[in-house]
Amino acid sequence: MMDMTASTPSQRVEYLLQHGHKFFTIIYLGGHVVMYVGNYPNPTSQNHENSVLTYQNMWGLSPSPASRRAVFGQAVFFPLLLQYPEDASLISQANKKYFQVSFLDEMPDKIQSSSHVIDLQSLMDPN
Repeated sequence: MMDMTASTPSQRVEYLLQHGHKFFTIIYLGGHVVMYVGNYPNPTSQNHENSVLTYQNMWGLSPSPASRRAVFGQAVFFPLLLQYPEDASLISQANKKYFQVSFLDEMPDKIQSSSHVIDLQSLMDPN
């Protein structure tokens, strides 16, 4: 797990653009979990530079202060942008208080460096 809570929103997005693993990166935003889907051209940008695409169950986004909410209320593929062109007052998920990135396809260092062998079949089928 990479704790990026102290990083800026742009550092967080840049890290995912460079190091994200499609469908194997989970982002914890403090009470909310997001799956990284990959880097895709941003259709709202004039230059169509790459942006981070996520999959998540999303209720909505709020401005600061939270005087209202843009409601989605469903599972969505959603870009992790620094600012949303439809409503620039909405707080980006890249700007949440917590931001922790976990890679599901990598083993923790303590397991990699030990001689302990993990039997994946026994984890999936305990019988």
